[in-house]
Amino acid sequence: MPDSYSLVPLPDEILYPAWSSQVSLDMPFKDGWYGYIRFRITARTPIYVRQALHQRPQTIAKPSSDRTQWADFFRIGGAEGNYGIPASSLNGMLRAVLAPATFGKLCEVGTTPGARPGWYAKGSNLAATKEAREKLRAAGRGGVQPEERPDFTETLLGYAGETDAQAKRVSFSDAVAQENPEIMDEVGIRFYGPNGYSRRYTNPFCEDDAVNPWLQAVSLGGWKRYPRVAELRPHPRPSSNDKQHASYFRPLPIGTTFLTDLHLWNVRCEELGALLWILTWGQFGISNPGKYCHQIGHAKPFGYGSITFALELCELNANASEPSKITCIQNNQLDEAIKRFYQVLVAHGGDNWRQSETIANLFEFAVPR
Repeated sequence: MPDSYSLVPLPDEILYPAWSSQVSLDMPFKDGWYGYIRFRITARTPIYVRQALHQRPQTIAKPSSDRTQWADFFRIGGAEGNYGIPASSLNGMLRAVLAPATFGKLCEVGTTPGARPGWYAKGSNLAATKEAREKLRAAGRGGVQPEERPDFTETLLGYAGETDAQAKRVSFSDAVAQENPEIMDEVGIRFYGPNGYSRRYTNPFCEDDAVNPWLQAVSLGGWKRYPRVAELRPHPRPSSNDKQHASYFRPLPIGTTFLTDLHLWNVRCEELGALLWILTWGQFGISNPGKYCHQIGHAKPFGYGSITFALELCELNANASEPSKITCIQNNQLDEAIKRFYQVLVAHGGDNWRQSETIANLFEFAVPR
């Protein structure tokens, strides 16, 4: 069984954009942009995103012959629509990678009493859970910071806090599969996933249930990332008796392409540069950026879901009183946007920001092992 995931270390200092308090949907930045960028997504390994809940049968049939609809790939517009990747999956992928790439915060994943997600849930001991959360808050490294300021990702993609909120200014559309790809045969995998609380989210690991001594030195471990593999890892098909951990699905093959639009509104030059840089892993303008990949969908520990982004079309307009339009993907203005983003990172982390532990590990997980 492959390792389920690893962690990208948290930065020592959080990057808070100087313009975060000025963000508005109604008051545009003088140097802002609006419009959309069309990306072509290419599957570098077989990819699977499960169909929407409302498209699934009411019960999950166990015989393979009755499982076809439930195991089908996500379809846009209903059960007979085109294959695609939902916008929610793309937006979640973007947020998950943009946060470490911009020296951001590791935020709480939920506060529902009795829930066990993420880094703060410790069994059913809610008193210990609360104590752990307060300790991590006080640490001021990741999590909810003592000063509730939005980081780069929250400034751009929005957030909802206890006392305030900010609308997102960037959002993907559903990605539509091109050229009617042929779905692959059904795949069966037996998963051994971590439970709701994992010691791997913290440093040092909690070795027993004695919470108080552990709290004296606890800190957050980092962002969860699945190491990318060059090819699919072997996965024996589950037995007929293995119902709890079995998962069945029908992926789309390597080389499947999708088109999606990234919609932007009142986005500053530095923020545009950040989006271009992280979606292409710094390979902007390179014709075959296949070395670094994002990951999306199901069965990532086994090698599924590696994708790359390439610019297909750009329709951006300036907020300035005399608008200029960016329509060429090689336009110098896009290159300048990336340079402006670099300047933000240099101002925060120095000339060696690219070699920082956070950025180096993030890129390491994006190349095949």
